[in-house]
Amino acid sequence: MARFVRNPDFAKLLIAAVGDGLEAIAIGLQGDVIQMASKPGRGRYYARDAKAKKRGNFIGELSESQAKQLFAEAQNRKRPAKSLRQAGVHQASAPGDPPAIDSGNYKDSIQTDISRSEASPQEVRVGTKLMVSGKSLGRILEYGGRKIAARPHWQPVLLTGGPKALKRFEYAAKRRIRLGA
Repeated sequence: MARFVRNPDFAKLLIAAVGDGLEAIAIGLQGDVIQMASKPGRGRYYARDAKAKKRGNFIGELSESQAKQLFAEAQNRKRPAKSLRQAGVHQASAPGDPPAIDSGNYKDSIQTDISRSEASPQEVRVGTKLMVSGKSLGRILEYGGRKIAARPHWQPVLLTGGPKALKRFEYAAKRRIRLGA
């Protein structure tokens, strides 16, 4: 019969390995969601005026040909536009697609918070604290709201990312155990 021997050093190492694994999953999830939310839009085009461009206000919806015309005109300026955004045009995401990046504020707000202690592996949170009218922008984009259809970008990553998450966890935990520190 095998006898269990308590080894506090191994217990601490195991807790640290689990913590490293959870941290690897969280950081990978953050990167995957940012990548998903960085895809170009396939929805409607919107124009902005020069002053409103700085404030993020749109002045109206455009057809695809109008958007291309604005872009062509912007390429003939003294400082030619290299993108629709520089031409003052935004292409939104279509309902059901991940959100299209406009200013980058939402994408930049996706963060990983990690809390470690010696007693437990850690607490890991991945998300955004960006709020719109007192509601989480991430939740509004993911599930939709009164004036916006859902733009899922968390669920697709979570539903398809299981094998990748396990590999990240395994690599980080094994590395910690191998290093032994």
